[in-house]
Order: sequence, then C-alpha cells, then structure tokens
Amino acid sequence: MRKLTSSATLWLAGMALIGAAAFGSPTTEVEKYLNGLATWSADFTQTIDDGHGKGNAQCAGKLYLQKPGKFRWDYSQPSSS
Repeated sequence: MRKLTSSATLWLAGMALIGAAAFGSPTTEVEKYLNGLATWSADFTQTIDDGHGKGNAQCAGKLYLQKPGKFRWDYSQPSSS
C-alpha cells in the first residue's frame, strides 16, 4: 500500500483548530488568528512512498482555502507516475 505524505498536515491541523473553535472550546492565540482569516494559501510538496519509506513520486503546487468550506489544489509539478 502506498502512503501519501505532504505539508497538507499543517492544513488539516489548522482546519481542526477552526472546527474546535466553532464548537465552543477554549480559544487559543492560534485559534484567534485562524478565525480572523477569510482566505489562506500555501505552497506544498507531496511525496508518495512505497510503504517502506522510499519516495517514488513527487508533486508540488499551491493550496487555496476560503471560508466557509472552499478549497482548491493547483498542481504545478505533476507526479511522474
């Protein structure tokens, strides 16, 4: 089975914080910052490995987020597989 890793982990953590804030959990400085954002973008590099830690494909691009609930992935460097 191939494992997918990318800097999207940061995005997922950010979205979890936004979701936690929406359900009334205590607000941290990070949550205050994220709640103040209407849009967000980040460059990413994604590596697909063979399940044994050996990278066998890579792609790159940009991720765009917009509240509420919109996102887009633009790949600028497609995978070789």
